Amino acid sequence: AYADAKKGETIYVSTGAGTVGSVVCQAAKAEGLRVIASAGSDSKVEFLKEIGVDVAFNYKKQDLRTILKESGGIDIYWDNVGGQALETVMGGMNKHGRIVICGMASEWNVAPTERHGNKSLVLALAKNLSIHGFVITDAVAKFGDFNFESEVTKLVEEGKMKGRNETSDKLEDSMKMLVDCLAGVNEGKGMIVFS
Repeated sequence: AYADAKKGETIYVSTGAGTVGSVVCQAAKAEGLRVIASAGSDSKVEFLKEIGVDVAFNYKKQDLRTILKESGGIDIYWDNVGGQALETVMGGMNKHGRIVICGMASEWNVAPTERHGNKSLVLALAKNLSIHGFVITDAVAKFGDFNFESEVTKLVEEGKMKGRNETSDKLEDSMKMLVDCLAGVNEGKGMIVFS
C-alpha cells in the first residue's frame, strides 16, 4: 500500500535475500514489477536469481550507484539498510518515486553520534519523493493483514514462493543466529525447532 506499485515499474530491494526482502522481491515480481535486489554474498545473489530477480548483485563487489544508473532509475525503494545506501538510492530515484523504510541494518550497532546523516534529503523535495516508515503493527492496524499468513502459506506450499532457513534444535544456538543475522553472514532465517 505504501509503495503504490504499478505494473512495469522498477523496485530496488536492499537485503533482497533476507526473510523480508525475499518476500518483497517475490511479491513485486508477481505484481509485474522489474526487480533489482542486492545481497552481501555470491550465494545470496544466486538465491535472488532463483526467485526471479531481474538484476541481482553483491553490493560488496559491485557499486550500487553504477547498478542503479545502468538500470535506468528506480520508482520504488524498499529500504532495509538505511545509511549510505539510502542516500545513494535517493540519487537514483525517478521523479515521484516512493521509498518504504523497513529497516536500518547499517545503523543498528552504531552510536547515535556515529550514524550516517543523509546528505541527499533535498532530493525528496526536488524529485517529489514519498518516504514512509514501515512498522508491521501500524501497517496491519491501518490496512489489515491482507490474509498474509494464509496467502503466503499457500504460495509456499505450491512452490510459488521460496525462502531459506537455518535450523537448529538447540536453544543455545539462538544467540549465534541473531548475531549472524545482524552481521549479515547468515544464509537464511534462523529457526529453533522444538520437537
